[in-house]
Amino acid sequence: MISFILQKCYVRRALLQIILSMAICSNCLAQSGKGKLVYKTSKSQEVAVYKGSIFVGKEMRYTLREDVVLYDSKKTKLIENSGSSFLFLEIDDSPNKNKFYIFKISNGKVDSIGMSISSDIRDVDGDGNLEFGGCDWTEVHPSKDSMYYIPSDYFELKNGKIIYDSSLTKKIDIQVNGLYLPNPADANGNCCRVIPKPAKKKRN
Repeated sequence: MISFILQKCYVRRALLQIILSMAICSNCLAQSGKGKLVYKTSKSQEVAVYKGSIFVGKEMRYTLREDVVLYDSKKTKLIENSGSSFLFLEIDDSPNKNKFYIFKISNGKVDSIGMSISSDIRDVDGDGNLEFGGCDWTEVHPSKDSMYYIPSDYFELKNGKIIYDSSLTKKIDIQVNGLYLPNPADANGNCCRVIPKPAKKKRN
């Protein structure tokens, strides 16, 4: 089951109840070809993605409704820790930003556990944990002095879990918008509120 869905950046904290065991697998090998990815875990378990289906060994375990996987993406990764493997597949979500489909692979089974904005998976804020996330495209406001609030959602991999990184999310939102709104939807529940454009800082 999908335990969190981040198709829009304003989908917030209620979507974060998942447990993952994660660390970059330095021993994982990836081979890519047209329409195919093959990974081998540190336990020599082969995980392949081919024509929108995920195989563990030679068994097909999961099939996407539509093959929108970007097979040549450098963001696609197999990440494993504590005997479990996690597959991040970058997918084409045009005209929106690309997304990650995230799967947990355990005991030969493949479970879809989430979707997020596609990004590099790295230590963004220097706290020693890997983070990923971002924000989707928003409309341009017709006024030159106003803009629609651009909300982001960031997550960090910590202690075997994916945790909503509220501090990083707030930091990025302030950088982009000039302020932080925990509830960016407008009075009609649509994303997002209209705010003044942040003043540009003068460079010395």
